[in-house]
Amino acid sequence: MAQIHPTLLRLSRGATLVLDGGTSAALARHGYHPTGPLRDAPAARDAPDVLAMVHREFADAGVDLLTAWTASTSARALARGGFGMRAAAITHRAMDLAAEEAASADHPILVASAIGPLGIERDRLSMRVAHDEHKEQVARIASGGGSLCLIESMPAFEETLAATSVAAVAIPETWVTLSLDAQGALLDGTDLTRAVRGCSAVGARLVILSAATMGPLHEALERAQTCASGVFVGVRVHVTQDTTPERFASSLGACITRGAHVVGGSGHVTGAHVRALSEFVRARRAA
Repeated sequence: MAQIHPTLLRLSRGATLVLDGGTSAALARHGYHPTGPLRDAPAARDAPDVLAMVHREFADAGVDLLTAWTASTSARALARGGFGMRAAAITHRAMDLAAEEAASADHPILVASAIGPLGIERDRLSMRVAHDEHKEQVARIASGGGSLCLIESMPAFEETLAATSVAAVAIPETWVTLSLDAQGALLDGTDLTRAVRGCSAVGARLVILSAATMGPLHEALERAQTCASGVFVGVRVHVTQDTTPERFASSLGACITRGAHVVGGSGHVTGAHVRALSEFVRARRAA
């Protein structure tokens, strides 16, 4: 029987977990400014030291989860820069970099391998093709030893379901991010209740609600918890360059009080933001 990661045990016992931040913005902050069609997608190949530094910053700040930089390492995504045949190698290198930093941290850290959208509208893909290509990327992650897939937000909820369903079959743990508009619906208009129930039905264990501001998150968190039988619910808010660590931590504090199982930010999240949030979670746990 496979051993359950300590972080997952804490989650199952009701602990609040802290996520890492926006890797792309962090890579830029640490001096990686690539040009060309791939942008920073192949960072694991072209700038492994910088990517490792980003993971280390978040690990040292107290995160419970590091996200391997694999959201754009599918064969389709890398083919735009001529590296489609290197998808497995770049994906595995990104996973290894995150795993190495997690292993060297002074506390247990879970590693998630991200799966991002394929660009079905831009490339005019059928959902059948999208399903098959997500299945190929999931297979790469599985062959690299991945135990947790994080399905990142996708423009079409139908693609989210396709990616989630194939990940849940091959990977022990599957989490899903759903991005919300100002009214609390998904960006393509899908009702939140339908989305959460759909993700649960195809095997997601945790749903992360993501929004540009805190506005829609409180009510959406309550709605998701009401309909999410057997599924954990978390929140992630976008962080702008002028958001202080203290404001970031306090704004997510209300979601923690409302029972969010994981909390974090996207965008311009630094180690200072993560540290403030981690300290808030620890203080609440000790109270």
